[in-house]
Amino acid sequence: MAAARALLARYSTVLKAAPLRTNLATAVPLMVVGDLCAQQLEHRQHGRCTGPIDVQRTVVMSSYSGTIFT
Repeated sequence: MAAARALLARYSTVLKAAPLRTNLATAVPLMVVGDLCAQQLEHRQHGRCTGPIDVQRTVVMSSYSGTIFT
């Protein structure tokens, strides 16, 4: 638990020092991971265990996250 608190304190410090850069470094990877998970769930809903990754969709989603949400 102490390690988590130390990490959160460090994140807060970096966020105050460079908010845009920190938000970009956080939001874009989270959007990429979230979109890849969503794509896998969509494949499973259609009865496939896995399927091709739509790279263009992931790039668009992460770009949107980096430019609009940040």
